[in-house]
Amino acid sequence: MNRQGGGRLWSAVRHWGWPLGLGAVTLMGVLAMATSCGVQAQVQPGAGADRTTLPRVYRFERAAVVDAMGQREPVPAGTMFVPYGWRTSGGIEWGTQHACTDYFAINWSATAPDGRSKLAWLPAFRWEQNSTGNPQPLKIGCTMQPFTDAKGFLTVVARRLWPGARVLDYRPRRDLAAVKSPTTRPTPGGGQTTVASDAGELLFAFEERGVPMRGLLVTSVDFERTQLPTPGVGVLQFLNAQAGATFAVTVPDGQLDFAFYEALRASFRGDPAWIKVISDHINKVISIDINGASERQRIWQNTAAQVNQIITQGWQGRQQSGDRSALEFSQTIRGVQTYIEPGGKRIELPGGQASAWKLDDGSYLLSTQSAFDPRRDLGLNAQKLEPQQ
Repeated sequence: MNRQGGGRLWSAVRHWGWPLGLGAVTLMGVLAMATSCGVQAQVQPGAGADRTTLPRVYRFERAAVVDAMGQREPVPAGTMFVPYGWRTSGGIEWGTQHACTDYFAINWSATAPDGRSKLAWLPAFRWEQNSTGNPQPLKIGCTMQPFTDAKGFLTVVARRLWPGARVLDYRPRRDLAAVKSPTTRPTPGGGQTTVASDAGELLFAFEERGVPMRGLLVTSVDFERTQLPTPGVGVLQFLNAQAGATFAVTVPDGQLDFAFYEALRASFRGDPAWIKVISDHINKVISIDINGASERQRIWQNTAAQVNQIITQGWQGRQQSGDRSALEFSQTIRGVQTYIEPGGKRIELPGGQASAWKLDDGSYLLSTQSAFDPRRDLGLNAQKLEPQQ
């Protein structure tokens, strides 16, 4: 299939018609391997530049995915790189509407100035299946759904959020599925439970106000399958599945740069203090009885105070100290290059580019040509970054 790229990003995740949410373990397991994107532009060379071959230039900046639960002020759950000048919105949401995924969800996007190109993190989604004939899910707030692999899940996502979407291609992402090793364990009653992951990316096409578009969805799904021998009935089958936060990109046809958007997806880095609070919250929810709805609600409400403590325990101080290490690209990103910033600090940027520059406003430029100079070609104040040898 042609993987040359387009899109309108979802206007609201509630268009799903399902309860959506984001699990803490999934956020760190999937998002922490992700990336963020840079805007691409054709640059008109200045008088001293090579006019025969115009470089592609990418400019991007750091953006925060914010948890507004903090009582004094919002707290960043994490950061990633986005194209320079793109408008971000949303963040981490809390409430009983996200009961299926432990009372919180990610609902965050970044949009180009012209409103055409968008990228986003869509909420995680949990569902169940069983062979008992009981149509009711065991976990409060969840639903019964038929998906048995990542491809089936992403196909429905594309068609529900972008009506008329046509699937063009699907590629398994074994690199994401391999994050969790398959395991099998015995269960009470002589049964067994197998846990395994399936991940992939879906390329689709659609139209927006008459403009041909391309979309890309990337996610990893954990499947927990249980077989339980039951006297007089046979072997009962149960399935619990959770798709991690799904990374989505939609751009006009011909503008989908797979490598660069993948690099942007992988740039997400969670704030350690926030991760610790959320992990504790998830463990508390898991440990209580399934019928303890009021207790679960109390737990997520108490988490508000814990998130707020992140600020008072020094998050702002760490930011003001100039220690920006928590905002740099994750070391697990594939296809990156380490550069030396002024002052000797190291930063990882998407690889495969001929030159890299840091502008005075803190944003970055990457170019496909070594001769590109933003000071000459764009009239921007910038410092060239040297690759680490």
